[in-house]
Amino acid sequence: MLHNPWRRPANGFTGKPVDEQGLTSELELLVRRKLGSGYSNGFGYGSCVAIGDHSVVKIAPYPAHRGRFDHERAIAGLSLPGVTVPQILDEGVTDDYEWVEIELLTGRPAYEVWTDISPTAQSRLIERLAECIAALQEFPTKTSWLHSQFDTWRKHVTSAAYRAVERATGIAPDTVIQRANDFITVNSAHLDERMRVTCHGDLWFGNVFVNDAGELTGIIDWDRLAVAPADYELDMLWRFWRYPWDFVPADYEAAFEKPLASELLRPMTEVCARQLTMEQLNARLGMLELAYRLGITSRFGWSEKHSRMLDTVIGGDWAAALKIG
Repeated sequence: MLHNPWRRPANGFTGKPVDEQGLTSELELLVRRKLGSGYSNGFGYGSCVAIGDHSVVKIAPYPAHRGRFDHERAIAGLSLPGVTVPQILDEGVTDDYEWVEIELLTGRPAYEVWTDISPTAQSRLIERLAECIAALQEFPTKTSWLHSQFDTWRKHVTSAAYRAVERATGIAPDTVIQRANDFITVNSAHLDERMRVTCHGDLWFGNVFVNDAGELTGIIDWDRLAVAPADYELDMLWRFWRYPWDFVPADYEAAFEKPLASELLRPMTEVCARQLTMEQLNARLGMLELAYRLGITSRFGWSEKHSRMLDTVIGGDWAAALKIG
């Protein structure tokens, strides 16, 4: 399983991160030269981001940290039908900080318009996104830029679930922990090795850009780029679909207080899970749900609500809910 958060130094990070100490004078000059004086600060997971009128500069957080932007390099030349993918315009090292300048995409995050567009426009957006995923799966990603985490798909999925169980141990009742371990053991048998394709890995509506009519214009944030079985694409997508209020900014939580309609996901699921049997799909989504719910337990403690949720996870007929098969 080739998976790329970013390359991490063998001996950990050294030095103060730039997002704590502020830009050095040389980095400030770099950003102003690239973006002008009117740039704004953006959010980047694990990077310092400055946004200009036409491009974005991303700076690795630690000095001497190389390989932070390998996922941007891995998609160089990627073209999706009718959709913009940000490409690197320039890159380098300044004051020992690695940086890249990438294209600024037009449009807005899909969560900003989703509740205002018609059901027909919503369906069309998901269909277009599914078309892009299918095209992405054919893209010959430069795997030399990606970094191996797990040898097998089964190990990748079960490791995430077991980590969630470990974090919840001592918080959830022992009987719950035992049920969770049994659930993983049973379902891991369905996580067979399959053909690997290129996956974005983080397709929630913050990374999907649209125009005011809800038409797909671009896809950003390729930090979770992977070469993996196609259902890797469901990891973040499924969690967003089930728990959108956990993803969107606070101003949009009220608009996303309920799960999104599962039938809308069908075009995406057919592209991501078309090779799976019903048992394999149930196992895959059930393992995702288990890891998510136990993660919530480890953060906020145990309650009867979590007990009911666990019953739903273990007994969930996810394939039926998605109207697949």
